[in-house]
Amino acid sequence: MTTDAPSAESIALEKLVERHRREYDFYIERAKADGVRDAKDLPAFPEKFVVFSMSEYVSAALKLARYERDEDGGIVAEVPELNGALTQGETYEEARANLIEVIEEGIAIDLQTGYPIPNLPNAAMDIGGIN
Repeated sequence: MTTDAPSAESIALEKLVERHRREYDFYIERAKADGVRDAKDLPAFPEKFVVFSMSEYVSAALKLARYERDEDGGIVAEVPELNGALTQGETYEEARANLIEVIEEGIAIDLQTGYPIPNLPNAAMDIGGIN
């Protein structure tokens, strides 16, 4: 028998999203109290935030992965939807492990530099803030 109980990770994710939404609602109410009547007159809200599960994102990326044997007998692994997610290994398992590392490092770099994290099919991402 399987249960559809939410995982601890998804519960934590929902709480984080709800907290950010409350902060945004407070920001809007405060602006109204300060006399702001038009959205174009709102002061800048803090940076956009993206909430997602790293493990779910990596899993979604791996579903899009392509593996090919190279001329030397090694395995080349790539996720075409993620520019730069290309690596290799002597075995499928090694190539897959290397690909996971490349995907995680790519996300870390995107977060540090402010680049948007590429949206992938089946990777639930909640983007908040003002566009």
